[in-house]
Amino acid sequence: MKKTLGLLLFLLTLAWARTTAGGYGAFGPTLALLNYDDINTTFQRYGFTKLNSRHWLFGGGGYALANRVLIGGAGWGGTQSVTSESLNLFCRVNYGGGEFRAGYTILDFKHLLVIAGLGIGGGGYSISLSPENRTVPSFDSLLVHPGRTSTLNFSGFNLNPQIALILPVSFVGLELRGGYNFGPLGANWGLTDGGTLLRGPQMPGSNLWFSLNVIFGGFSHEKTKLKSRIEIEGGNTPEEPPQRDETPAEQK
Repeated sequence: MKKTLGLLLFLLTLAWARTTAGGYGAFGPTLALLNYDDINTTFQRYGFTKLNSRHWLFGGGGYALANRVLIGGAGWGGTQSVTSESLNLFCRVNYGGGEFRAGYTILDFKHLLVIAGLGIGGGGYSISLSPENRTVPSFDSLLVHPGRTSTLNFSGFNLNPQIALILPVSFVGLELRGGYNFGPLGANWGLTDGGTLLRGPQMPGSNLWFSLNVIFGGFSHEKTKLKSRIEIEGGNTPEEPPQRDETPAEQK
């Protein structure tokens, strides 16, 4: 038991002493778990199929790491589509956003970095409604009947605490990242032409998410050098006492 605790303490000491620096880009899929119950209730009243609560996204970002501090930014987006045969309508629901990210390295090994961070930015939803048969016979028909598509937006401020596990191999690696996104905060429904929708569906205000990214970049690893006892205590190397001259006086 003592050996196990000693080994664990030794590894944690190495993780704390090591300093990794570099930069990398990341891209890959993200799974957001969204509560679409309210809007699905509305959709079902008009014959639409349901939105899936497992909303897949795709995104990427870029980061710089120095002195255990990570800074960068990322963006993401993904779409689901549902239809209503009774209304002959096609509906596209898009969820996406972007944010500035900052974090601090909790554990730092050669092939594993654990970073806790916070994302601050904006994001939200857009809903686009159009006829299911989206073939337009001619430009003249659009001039006669221009109102074919209606688009609504529901966006606001995002606050996103998260944690990342980075596994660098050489110039490539993997990043596992997850968090809980609070947002869009302060969002209101609006139309793309500048109008306001007074009564819109209730959209998810926060969600859990996970992402798996491929990373490309460069990392350097340096260990903090341990100082000698004399350097730590601020002392100097003691000088040797002067040697006595024992040569007889008559020989001088």
